[in-house]
Amino acid sequence: MEQSITMQTGSLQTEMEQRRTQIAGPEDPGDCTKQLTESITNIPEVKCAFKNLIGKLVSSKVEDGELKHLLLGSSS
Repeated sequence: MEQSITMQTGSLQTEMEQRRTQIAGPEDPGDCTKQLTESITNIPEVKCAFKNLIGKLVSSKVEDGELKHLLLGSSS
């Protein structure tokens, strides 16, 4: 049973690291900002991009909280 919990914990930690990497995106934030600003040509596109980014942020925060809860629950 302990081995199963250890495997689950390792799996969850790996998944959390992968998600953090996906969320972090490019290593150079300047590149990300440059790409974003070059592709936006008008205010409605800015609003749409902003809403999309906020939605991704919220969902990733929720998912991070759920994974932490699972991790803490399986370790106790």
